[in-house]
Amino acid sequence: MKRNKKIILILCSCLLFSLGAATLFPAVTAVSETVKQGSSGTTVKQVQQKLKDLGYYSGSVDGVFGENTKKAVIKFQKAKGLTADGVAGSATLSALGIGNQTSSATLRQGDQGNKVKEVQQKLKTWGYYSGNADSIFGQGTKEAVIKFQKNNNLPADGIVGTKTFAALGIAPGAADKKTNTAGVSNKDDSDLLARVIHAEAEGEPYIGKVAVAAVLLNRIESPQFPNSLSGVIYQKNAISSVYNGRMNNTPGSDSVKAANDALNGWDPTYGCLYFWNPDTSTSAWIQRLTPIMRFGKHVFSK
Repeated sequence: MKRNKKIILILCSCLLFSLGAATLFPAVTAVSETVKQGSSGTTVKQVQQKLKDLGYYSGSVDGVFGENTKKAVIKFQKAKGLTADGVAGSATLSALGIGNQTSSATLRQGDQGNKVKEVQQKLKTWGYYSGNADSIFGQGTKEAVIKFQKNNNLPADGIVGTKTFAALGIAPGAADKKTNTAGVSNKDDSDLLARVIHAEAEGEPYIGKVAVAAVLLNRIESPQFPNSLSGVIYQKNAISSVYNGRMNNTPGSDSVKAANDALNGWDPTYGCLYFWNPDTSTSAWIQRLTPIMRFGKHVFSK
C-alpha cells in the first residue's frame, strides 16, 4: 500500500511539472501572416511600399488593403508565377522580401551552389528537368520545379522550400552563394545592364526599363543566345546602343534601380526575348514578329 502511494505521488509530481513546464515554456508557433482586401496594419503598409517600389502600385502607402492594393498584388503574383488571387500569403510575402517568411533553407531563381545541383539532379532523374545540373538556379530549373510541385499538389511557385525539399527527398539547405540570374553574378554585370537600360529606354516608363532588362536576362536562358550577359549585349548587331556608343553614358538612378529589379526576378514581359520601337526600327525581320505587349514606345515579343 505504501509503495502504491509513493507511485501515485511520483506520477502527480510529474504531472504538475509537465503542466508547469507547459506554462513556462509554451510551444513556439511560426507566425505566417496573410493579408488581403479588408486587412490593415504594418504588414499591409510594407506590401504597398514594396509594390510601389517595384512599379506595381501607385496608390497611397496607408496600410489599408483596398481594391487597388489587391489589383497590384495580382499583377505582382502573375509576374512571379504565383497563384494570382490577390491575397498576400507566405509565398507572396516571401517573394516581396517581407517578414520572416523567407527561410535560409529556401532556393529560388538566381541561387547557385551544391544544393541547387542536388535539386537539379533529382528533377533530372525523375524527368522534370532536361538541362545541365550546373548548380545555377535559372529559368529552366524554376520551370522544372513548378512542374514537380504541380504534380505533387504543392504550391507551384517555383521556390524550393521546406515542403518541396521534403517531396524531393532532399534535406533542406540554403544556396552556397547568391546570384541574381544565370550568367549574372557580379557588380560589373549589374552596371553593364544599367548602362544598356539607360541607352535603350531612357525616356521610357519605369516598367518599360525593367522590361528591356528582363529581355536581356531572358536571352541568357535561351539556347538561341550567348549564356552570359556580356555575351548577349555584345552579340553582333544585337543591341543598337552598343555600336552607336550610347551605352557608354553613365546610367541614371532609375536605370540602376530597374537593373536591380530585373536581376531580382521581376519580368513584366513574361519571358519575351525581343523588344523594338516600331516607329524607328529599320529591321525587316523583327517587324515580322508578333507583338505580345507594349510598354511606352517599345513592343515585346517571344
